[in-house]
Amino acid sequence: MNDFIKELNADDIDYANKYDFNNTEIILDKIKDILNQEIKKEGQISSYKNKLKETEEKLIQYSEEVKQLEGITYDDLERIKTEKDNITRTYGQKEQEKSTLEQVSGLIELKNNKNIKTNTTKEFLKTLMVKEIIYNLIISAKEKFNEKQPNLVCAKNYLSKITCGRYNEIDFENKTISGENIGEKDWDKLSRGTKEQLYLALRLGFAENFSNDINGNNNNLPDMPLIIDDAFVNFDKTRTGAILKCLEKISKNNQVFFFTCHTDNVKEILEREKIKYNGIELDNSEF
Repeated sequence: MNDFIKELNADDIDYANKYDFNNTEIILDKIKDILNQEIKKEGQISSYKNKLKETEEKLIQYSEEVKQLEGITYDDLERIKTEKDNITRTYGQKEQEKSTLEQVSGLIELKNNKNIKTNTTKEFLKTLMVKEIIYNLIISAKEKFNEKQPNLVCAKNYLSKITCGRYNEIDFENKTISGENIGEKDWDKLSRGTKEQLYLALRLGFAENFSNDINGNNNNLPDMPLIIDDAFVNFDKTRTGAILKCLEKISKNNQVFFFTCHTDNVKEILEREKIKYNGIELDNSEF
């Protein structure tokens, strides 16, 4: 025990006789405290060593940096500062340019969108103008037609002749035709043959009126030629004969071309009704 106390250099512990153990527990507690203090000191020393090592490493690093800076003069520092200021100023200018370009880009996009809308509007207006022109032409044609409509009495006469007196009135407003014994009928509800007869009556009436003024007098305009291609397919022989007589009448002023593949039937009617005509027959073998 005495040797151990000497080794620790613990002056505050009395030397113990080998026969004196009354204070053994007290002495052991003091030894324990001393050992704990020594262990704590060892930990602190280890921490100081680590900090010392880190400090030495930083000193080495700083030494290297100092060596690199040893050749730099005051002028060099001023030059570096000037370059830094120039770079900072250039960066600011570029940022300003970027902001300006973004604004310009936005304006260009707005302009492009505006141009697209403008072009769309122009196309719409152009289409609208075309439609308006067409509409005005239709209105003008309708007005001219209405001016001549009173003279379409001859169309009614042609309808009466073609239908052998069955129909003698045409109502353009209500789109009907009528006769004394048949009543009034809508155009849409007529048979195909009657529709074609109405159409021929209107053609003949218009052709006749085209050469006359509103008062029915000759207006010295060229007479319209008429071309009719097998338009009597859905007619019976009676009405076919009637329409051929109408063509004979109008042929005195208007040249009439009539084409048919039913030569025998038409020739029979022409000869029976004693209608004058110039016929040209084509040989089928030529086609």
